[in-house]
Amino acid sequence: MRQRSGDIIIRGQRAIANALISLMKYKEFKKITVTEICQMAGVNRKTFYRNFETKEDILKYHLNELFIEYIQDKEGIQGTRNFIEHFLSFYREKHETMGLLMEKDLMMFTIEEFRKYGVQESMEADSGDAFWIGTFISAGLVKVYESWYEESFVTPLEKIVNAVVLLIPSIREE
Repeated sequence: MRQRSGDIIIRGQRAIANALISLMKYKEFKKITVTEICQMAGVNRKTFYRNFETKEDILKYHLNELFIEYIQDKEGIQGTRNFIEHFLSFYREKHETMGLLMEKDLMMFTIEEFRKYGVQESMEADSGDAFWIGTFISAGLVKVYESWYEESFVTPLEKIVNAVVLLIPSIREE
């Protein structure tokens, strides 16, 4: 059976992303080279540059894949409380990746992707307001997750959600 070129491209992109994540487990992000990524992924440099311009683009691709999963999983979730609970649960489920990004000081990538896919697209504010509100909420929730992660998820999720909902009176559910 012949594979479609789209499948081959996706497989190459995923191999490159997985290679970068694996290398990040024992090496600083800044010190990882394209050559090392290509060797671990089993692809050549031409394949790398056909798919990505930079290592940061690989991270964005990987997070985009995660957030597509998040969006599919989020479908049907309504209300602020449920939204916050789902976000924190999803990040906890992905704690290995999120912990690695925290350790390497790369969580800013998750804030941007989450703002784009998790918050802004579900807001009912006008587009200018949605951007700023989405940015604020995304950064805040990511920082809440980081604190929860650092305490090894000791605090019950419900307590954190209640605190976050109280923190922002304008999103409190009646």
